[in-house]
Amino acid sequence: MTPQLLKNSPARMEAKRPGMSWGRSIPRLVFGRSPSRSSTLFAPHGDLCQITDRRPVSPRAGPSHKAIAERQLSEGFFAGILDVDRNHDHDSIVKRRENELMFTTSQLAVSVAFLLTLASSARSEMLFYASFDKSQHADFAVGNRNASGRQRGKLLDLTTETRGDWGRALNAAHSDRSRSVRFDTPGNVDLRRGTIEFFAKVNPFTPKSAHHTYFRFVGAGTLGLSLGRRGNGQGLVLGFNINGQTGWDYYSERFVAPGQWQHFAVTWDLTKGAKRGTFSVFVDGIRRLHTDKVNPYRWGLESLYVGGRNSSNGFLDDFAIFNDIRRTKNFTPPTKPLRSLAIAAAADNARNPAAEPIKPRPLGHAFLNNAGFEKWSDGRPVGWTLDRGEVRPELTMTMNGRRSLALMVDRKETHPWPLSRISSAPFVLKPNTEYRLSVWASMPDTVGDMRFEVAGADDGEVASYRSGWCKSHPWLQLTETFRTRDSRQFTVSISAQSTFGSPVWIDDITIEPVGTSGPIAADPDSPDQLPLFTRSVMESLELPRRPPSGLELIDSLRIRLARGEFEPGLVGLHTPDTIDKANLRLASELVGPDGAVIPVGDVTVRRLDGGLLPLARPKTIPAGDVAGWWVTPRTRPDTRPGLYRGTLEVTSADNVLRKLPLEVEVMDVVLPEPDIAFLMYHHEHYFPDNMLTPELQKAYYRDMREHGMNTVTVYNNGDVDGSSNINFAKNYNYKSDNPRFQYGLETQMKWILESGLCATGQPVLWLPAAHGYGWGGLPEPALKASLTNWKSRKWPKPLLYVNDEPGGEGPRFDAAVKRLKQIRSWNLPVRTTTAGLDPKKLGQYYNVWIAGDAGVNIDTLNQSKELDADLWTYNCTCPHLNMPFSRAFFGFWAFRTKVRGVAQWAYYDNPHWTANRQGEVGGNPKTRLSRICPSPDGPIPTISWEATREGIDDYRYTQLLQQLTVRGETRLKLLKTEAETLLSKKDRETIEARERRKLAQIDPKKPPITWKPANPEQARGEQSFLESRQLDRALQRARHAIEFVIGAIPYDAMSSRIFLSYQAPLWTRFCPPLGPGGLGENPRTATEVRRRILTSYILALKLTLRDVKDKQTAER
Repeated sequence: MTPQLLKNSPARMEAKRPGMSWGRSIPRLVFGRSPSRSSTLFAPHGDLCQITDRRPVSPRAGPSHKAIAERQLSEGFFAGILDVDRNHDHDSIVKRRENELMFTTSQLAVSVAFLLTLASSARSEMLFYASFDKSQHADFAVGNRNASGRQRGKLLDLTTETRGDWGRALNAAHSDRSRSVRFDTPGNVDLRRGTIEFFAKVNPFTPKSAHHTYFRFVGAGTLGLSLGRRGNGQGLVLGFNINGQTGWDYYSERFVAPGQWQHFAVTWDLTKGAKRGTFSVFVDGIRRLHTDKVNPYRWGLESLYVGGRNSSNGFLDDFAIFNDIRRTKNFTPPTKPLRSLAIAAAADNARNPAAEPIKPRPLGHAFLNNAGFEKWSDGRPVGWTLDRGEVRPELTMTMNGRRSLALMVDRKETHPWPLSRISSAPFVLKPNTEYRLSVWASMPDTVGDMRFEVAGADDGEVASYRSGWCKSHPWLQLTETFRTRDSRQFTVSISAQSTFGSPVWIDDITIEPVGTSGPIAADPDSPDQLPLFTRSVMESLELPRRPPSGLELIDSLRIRLARGEFEPGLVGLHTPDTIDKANLRLASELVGPDGAVIPVGDVTVRRLDGGLLPLARPKTIPAGDVAGWWVTPRTRPDTRPGLYRGTLEVTSADNVLRKLPLEVEVMDVVLPEPDIAFLMYHHEHYFPDNMLTPELQKAYYRDMREHGMNTVTVYNNGDVDGSSNINFAKNYNYKSDNPRFQYGLETQMKWILESGLCATGQPVLWLPAAHGYGWGGLPEPALKASLTNWKSRKWPKPLLYVNDEPGGEGPRFDAAVKRLKQIRSWNLPVRTTTAGLDPKKLGQYYNVWIAGDAGVNIDTLNQSKELDADLWTYNCTCPHLNMPFSRAFFGFWAFRTKVRGVAQWAYYDNPHWTANRQGEVGGNPKTRLSRICPSPDGPIPTISWEATREGIDDYRYTQLLQQLTVRGETRLKLLKTEAETLLSKKDRETIEARERRKLAQIDPKKPPITWKPANPEQARGEQSFLESRQLDRALQRARHAIEFVIGAIPYDAMSSRIFLSYQAPLWTRFCPPLGPGGLGENPRTATEVRRRILTSYILALKLTLRDVKDKQTAER
C-alpha cells in the first residue's frame, strides 16, 4: 500500500522515494477532501490531510472539510509544520504554481515512523507546540493556538535569519510591556503534571539588561523560569517559581552559556498531595534545579508568556508542552526540532479524540467568594488570605449578616507607618466589561489610609480606591467604577493604615456589571437547581424589569429583626421554563434556641403582583418571567433572641421544586414605641358597603396598628340635633338609611382600642360633620356634651379637626377664623387642628399644625415653638407604588425635622378598586393614593404601605439609639465622678498612658508603664476609669452614627418633589434626598442602608452598657 493523491488535489507526492520502504501496515497519507468517517487535519491553503487505510473516495462525500477541521484541529496547523520556507533546498519537492506543500525526505521518514505506531500506541501527550518558523502563533495546540500581545500590544518579532533545520526563532531581546507573545492556557497545559521543552539563547547581560525570562505563566499562582545577574558582577542566577515556591542556583554561570543555544526542560508532578509535588529543571540534559515540596494548584493559570511579559534578553525556539513527565534523569538533548512529535500528536488527536479532554482548573470563583465575611475558619475569613496585620470576626458592627471583617495592624510591625492587608481568592469577570466595586467600610477610632484594589492576572490593576488620610467615620459605602481589559481572573485586596489596636471594619463587598443584564443567572455550584435570588425589598417595583445577576443568587434567605418587629425579605425566581401553578410556602414553624419557635402564623408569605402583595397562592409563571414573593416574619416583644431556622418550598401544583432554608436572626433588642403620632386618613365613606362588615372594619384597624400606626382619624359624630342630645351608638355623619349610620363612636372607639391603636397616649383625630355644618362645626351644646361623654368613657383625648385646608386667604380661611374664635370663646377643654393652613396667619388659632410635607422648614418649626403649637405633617399625593418616599417620610425625615406627627392620605379612597378572595384585583386604582386594596378576606397591602411600616421602624431604631446614648451619657458621668473621687489626677494619667501603650507598636527601647492599686478604693477607681474609657468611645461612635444618618438629611428634602404630582411616572419613582449627592448610593435602598448602620451601633452600645453593668455587679 502506498500513499496516493486524489486527482483533484492541488498537491502531489511521489509514490515512492528511493531508499524508503513502505510496508502494508502503513496508513495512506492522502491530501484532499475526506469522508465523514476519516480523521482529518487542516493543511495549508484550505486542503485536508487525511489519514486512512481505505481506498480514496469522492471529494464530495462526507461533511464540510471546514467543519471537521475546526472541530478537530486548530486552523493552520500544517502551515507552520509542513509548509517549509522556500529558501530550503530539498530534493523531493514537487512544485505547483499555487498552494505548494513541501516535505523533506527526512521529515517524511520521521513522520511515517510515528504514524506506524498510531494504531497500537497510546495517544500522543503533546499539548502545545510553537516552532516560530512562520509566525508567532503556535503550530499545534489543544487549546487556542493564537498569540497576542499583552493588553493588545505588539507581538515580539521573529529572527530574520534561520538556523538550518530549526528555521527561525522568537526574538525576545526587546520584550517589554508593549511587546510580548502571550497564549491562553486552557487546554494547552496540564497543571497536575507535565513537561515544557524549548531551546534558548541568552544575550550577554549589560548594566541596562540584566534579566531574562524564559517563560512565565501568570494567574493565581505562577509557573516560570528566569535568569538574573548575581549582584553587580557577571555571575548568573537561574531561578524558578511554581505556585508560590521559589528556588535558584546561585552560580548558574557554570552551565548557562550566554550567546549559545541551549536546551531546557522543565517537569512537574503535583499529583501526590499537599507539599509533596516535585519540580525539576534540566539544562542541556542535566538536572540543575529540583524541589519535592510543591503544593498542587487550586486555581488555573490564565496566560502563558514565552519570553516574558516585561523584560527579556534573548531568543527562544521550538517551544513544546506535554502532559506527562518526559524527563526523570539526565538525558542527551534532542538534535532535531520537535515538529515530528507535533505531527504525531495532531494525527493522534484527529484519529482518536479524547473521550475526556483535560479539564483546565477553574480560573476562580464565579463571584467574589465570602464577600460579606460570614464564613470563618481558624480565625481567618474563608476565601481570603491575610498578607499583613491581623484580622478578627466582628459580631456587632456589621452592615449585613451576622459578621464583618475587623482588619488591624500587627503590634509587632516595625514600619513607622504600619499596614494591614488582606486579599481575596481569585474570581472571574468578563473581559472588556464595565463593573462597579462597592465596599462598606468604617474607621471607628483612627486616622488612616484605606485602599481597595482590583487586579487582573494579566491586566494588572484595573481599579483602585484610596481614602487618603481620613478621620474616624461611621459606615460609608465606597464605590469605584472600572473596566476590565483582556483578563478573566481577578482578585480584590483591602489594605489600611490605622492606629495600633484599632480596627478598620469592612463588610458587604460587591462587584456588579454596569448597565447590562445577562441571560438567566444560574448557580455555578448547582447549575441544575431552580435559581432563586434576593435583593432589597425596596426594589420590588423594578423586579419584573430586572432579571437577577449572579451575585443575587442565594442558597438560603436570611432576615434579621428586633423583638416586636415585622421584617420582610424578598425571594425572586427567574425561570427559563414555564412553571404551572407556582407558589412559595413555609414548610413548618421556625425553630430557635432551646426549642423556642416562631409559629407558622407569624410568618406571612405574599406574592408580588405589580404594586400589590396578595397572600401567596398558586399562579403560573411564564418562561422568562421574573416572579417574586415577600416573606415577612413577625416577632413579639417576648420572643427569645437567637437564630431561628425553617424551610421555604417552591412548589408547582404541590410538587416541591426546591427547598430554600430560611434563617431568621432575632436580635436582643426591643424597639420602643414611637414618641410621635403616626396615622392614616381612614374614611369609611370610600369603602364599598360589602367591605364594611364588622369583621373587616376591625381587620382594617388591626392592619393599621400592625403597620406602625398609633392613632387614626375618626369620621364620626354623635350629635343628634345640635343640642346636648348626644348618641354615641350611631354615626350622624350619615343618613339613617346608610349602613355606616349603625356604627357610632361607641362601636368604633371600641374596635380602635381593641386593635392597639392609641395605646401610647396619642390623641384621636376627630372629624365630626352633620346637619349641614363642616368638619368640626358642632354647635356649642353638642360639642360640650360630646366632650363630657368622651371624657367619661376614658377614651384617648380628641383632636378636633376644624375646617379642612383653610390656607391663608379666601372663603375657607375666613370660615376657619370665625369658627376658631367661636370655639376659643366657649373655653372648652379641646385642642384643634387642621391640614393645609398658613401658619403665619392661622397658627395662633390652632394647637396642632398639620403642614404639607413641602411646607415643613426651619421657620415653621421655630414659629410653632413660639406659639406653643405642635408641628405635624401630611402628604396627600404620593402614589401607592412609591416606596422610597413613604419610607423616608415616616422614618428618617420625620426624625430629622422633629415633627410631632405624620399623616398620609389615604388608607383607602377608591370604591372601584377591590379584590376577590383569590387576591385578584378588579377595577381601576384611579388616583392611586390608597395604601391597601380591600378584599373579602381582609386588606391587601400595597408596596408603599409595607414601606411605610419600614419607615416607622427606621424611626424607632433611631429613637432607640438616641435613648441608649442618653442612658450611656448618664452612666458615663457617674463613672467619671467615681474615678475622679477615688484616683488622683496623676493616677488617672498613668493608667491612661498604660492602656495606650498596650495597643501601641511594640518598642523594646521604651520602658514599661506600670500602675497597681494600693488599696480596694483605688482598685474600684481603676475599674470605673477603665469602664468610662470604654463607654466614652462607644458613645462617640453612636453620636457620629446619628449625625451621619440624620444630620445629613436636608430639612426641606420633601420640597424637591413639588410639581411631580402632575407627572405620575416621575412621582412613582421619586426618591427624596437623604444626604449629600455624589456618593453613588442607590436612592431606592438608601433608607435600608441607614437602618443597617444604626443597627450596628445600637448593638455595640448596648453590649458596652451591658458589659459595664456586669462588671460592676461582679465587683459588688
